[in-house]
Amino acid sequence: MRSSFGDKNRRRGSKGKLLVLVTVGLIVLAESALGAAKFVNGLVPDWNQPYHYVVPNGPGPDPNRPFPIDPFAPTDQWNDWCAPTSAANLAGHWTDVRGVPVADTTAYTNSTVAWGAGPSWQDYLADSNRPSVQVAAGPLPSPTTDIGWYMDTNLGVPWDDGSPNIMGGYFFGDAPHRGTYLKNIHVGLQNFLNNRYSLTHGVCWLTGTRGVVYYAGVNTHGVPNVLPHTEASAFAEIKSEIDSNRTLILCFSDWNIVKSNFGVPQSGTLTNESAFGYTNYTFVAYTGGPNAEDEEWNLQTNYVDVSSCLGHAVTCVGYIPGSDPADRGSALGIGPTDWVIVHDNWATTPRNVAVPLGDPSNHTFSAYVATTTAAPSNTAAKFVTCLVPDWNQPYDYTGASANLGPGPDNFPNIYNQWNAWCAPSSAANLAGHWADCYGAPVADTTPFPGSTVQWPAGPSWQDYLADGANRPGVQNPPCALPANPTDIGWYMDTNRGQPLDPPLFGNMGGYCLNPAGDAHVGTYLKDIHAGLGLYLNALFGQPAGPGWDTGTQGKQWAGGVNALGNPAAIHPNEASAFGEVVQEINRNHTLLLTFNHWVVAGAVVPAPGGPVPMPVVNFDGTNTEAVMGASYYNWGATPPAGVTNAEDELWNLYDYSMASNNLGHVVTCVGYIPATDPLDAGPALGLGPTDWVIVHDNWPSTPRNVIIPYGSPGLFNANWVANTTVEPSQHLSVTNIHLVITNIFIGFVGIPSAMHYLQWKSDITNSTWTTCVSNMPFAVSGMQFTDSVPPETQQRFYRVKASY
Repeated sequence: MRSSFGDKNRRRGSKGKLLVLVTVGLIVLAESALGAAKFVNGLVPDWNQPYHYVVPNGPGPDPNRPFPIDPFAPTDQWNDWCAPTSAANLAGHWTDVRGVPVADTTAYTNSTVAWGAGPSWQDYLADSNRPSVQVAAGPLPSPTTDIGWYMDTNLGVPWDDGSPNIMGGYFFGDAPHRGTYLKNIHVGLQNFLNNRYSLTHGVCWLTGTRGVVYYAGVNTHGVPNVLPHTEASAFAEIKSEIDSNRTLILCFSDWNIVKSNFGVPQSGTLTNESAFGYTNYTFVAYTGGPNAEDEEWNLQTNYVDVSSCLGHAVTCVGYIPGSDPADRGSALGIGPTDWVIVHDNWATTPRNVAVPLGDPSNHTFSAYVATTTAAPSNTAAKFVTCLVPDWNQPYDYTGASANLGPGPDNFPNIYNQWNAWCAPSSAANLAGHWADCYGAPVADTTPFPGSTVQWPAGPSWQDYLADGANRPGVQNPPCALPANPTDIGWYMDTNRGQPLDPPLFGNMGGYCLNPAGDAHVGTYLKDIHAGLGLYLNALFGQPAGPGWDTGTQGKQWAGGVNALGNPAAIHPNEASAFGEVVQEINRNHTLLLTFNHWVVAGAVVPAPGGPVPMPVVNFDGTNTEAVMGASYYNWGATPPAGVTNAEDELWNLYDYSMASNNLGHVVTCVGYIPATDPLDAGPALGLGPTDWVIVHDNWPSTPRNVIIPYGSPGLFNANWVANTTVEPSQHLSVTNIHLVITNIFIGFVGIPSAMHYLQWKSDITNSTWTTCVSNMPFAVSGMQFTDSVPPETQQRFYRVKASY
């Protein structure tokens, strides 16, 4: 405006001086009207709610349904779509303005537009390929679908044609309902955003809701949300987010608003939300009846269960502080008022609607219920790459039996040889990852298909888990290894001395790692790495392959060789133990973790009206565990000895006098979340900062990826027992070593696709090698490396170690 008027006044010469003064006065008035009101930068999409995904019908109220709404007309699945629509606006702003690819990358065209002819709306709102309803919590869909599915919007509402089908949605355990429950908004938004853009980019999304009496999740600073929310704190949070150029979602108990005569008109070039101006509206009492979008409001003003509030959600794009020159509260008879400027997803209102949030003088909220925020944050959480098999424990390997696949025993009252099979199952997952991801020939070479599958008809399960009737008998010294491959459990002496499946009875076979007559259920801690080493080396080691090192480093016991080729040692503290987990996952190596027991439950956060489940974390990625998502779990109370569990495992609860003979529960570790990370749920669960591991736990009663507490920095998890690692033990002879005072020059032929380590020790009789350099570049013709040697070094012996 200034530029336009200024140019015109200069052209008018001396008479323009008076006009200049008038123009300046107009500018002052316009700026005073806007006052300290503030918008986010850039344009925010302004999608209206959809009504049917059939071109050319665009977003908006259903043109085939009269208003007022005929209560007997077929209900439309896309009504009550305010929360997903508001989230689509938020996602579109992150993409169009911030460049974060969580929505279609075609920039919003400055006004509400019709849907395109493609499979999804521009900002991933409504997808005609929407998955079917879930009947239990399960994996999130791939590829990404519409936001409403993640929010479980309109679960149980008939389709457009009135047929009795129910609408798909993520399973939160809610009864059929219209609209979106307040408690599901931030969880669904987080799952959607993480599915679109997350862990493989080093980013996770922080989402949370803070309301009048309800809270859940974390704020955009990663701090768990708390109560109470006063009008002042709610408005302060809104200001903080808008000032940070972040849109947010506001939920109101209803949207019964009337237009006032106040507002700021559209002006300037349409490159920023402020150019569109805004119109003031106020709330009037709502007592029931139809509304323009046929939304159903349950008016949770009594706050008995506000988490299940079905109100109206909008996208906040700006604010007007109370007592500001732009505050029209006094002129409207409601006194000094804080206002929020929103896109309300209704076709009957303009683009930017300003509504009162509340009165800062007496902290009344009008219809306000809660605020939902979202922001990306860097994370150090990590998964291994490639898919890791997720075998559940078997129960019978008999082709003639109805029990053909992995799972719990169909005859729980009769002891089964395949129960308590957690260690071999975990080892089968590990072996399958080496085979599928690295091509190491330690398991069946048919890649794991991404979910637990039936056993094949051949002599062994895909990753050599259970070898049925061909399993060798129990051994006594001199303990020769079998000539033909058998299952991993045999090498681990798992369930030695337990009865076979009915009607046959006898001792179960196993390698003689234990004295004759030492019957036990499960796998001793000391036998996990030993048996795994026997399996890998007997089948695929020397002379057919390079050989394998295995080792266990625990809280009270250690054995074998650690992943760096040194003798295994007891971990002195949690930091050391978790550091080993981080080291192995960062190297793309799965490992086995042993715990005292496996009494776990889905993690829940305390909240008014009852606990709230922790959200499923979904990470994006291609052909990797990350894309499968993960669910938070927490430890339950240590069970009394002998208590039956889902897999009929027998836990001896870590007798510290015989730590090597621990019989606990073993899982396959595929990832980790460090303490104080944005994804660390410890503070929200009252655990404080917590290190987490992501595991396949071989139980069918849990999802694929379970996030479970490992421990707190400086404080061992009382349930953790030990880590077991596996490492190919290639050691290359180094040639052409030439030492010149301060430099070492090495030339040798390396192993393709392997990691290489230059290791040294000062005493040839010392068994410990120290890694000084890793990941040296490999060339087909050989390898060369130059590194400085400390001047004080008088003698060093060097070797090069190569591994996958």
